[in-house]
Amino acid sequence: MNSARNNVLMDGLDDWVHFYRVHRLVYLANPDASVGELQAESLNTVADLVSAGLYQVGTVERGAGFVPWDIPIDEALDRIRAEYVGHYDENGVWDYVAWLNLTDKGRQVAESLLPKA
Repeated sequence: MNSARNNVLMDGLDDWVHFYRVHRLVYLANPDASVGELQAESLNTVADLVSAGLYQVGTVERGAGFVPWDIPIDEALDRIRAEYVGHYDENGVWDYVAWLNLTDKGRQVAESLLPKA
């Protein structure tokens, strides 16, 4: 896994991870990448982590907390892509289009990535 994926995993130990955070971590790992490359890598990061069973994708709703999307990953990525790529230049439109919730398996992997004391 690359450093962005590892950082997204470790971020999930503290709280749900909003999509802008994924984008930001991908940018920090690839500061010279073009917008298109950042978008592709951000979407691939979500796809890889969810497909590997390390995260669930969904939304956060007041009073309910994290609510997973009960749709295939390809459909979830299409939903994210429509906002993220389609409205990239519009501030605040896509930042919270999706949230990631660490699974038990993801928690184990993330904890194994933490620095040893």
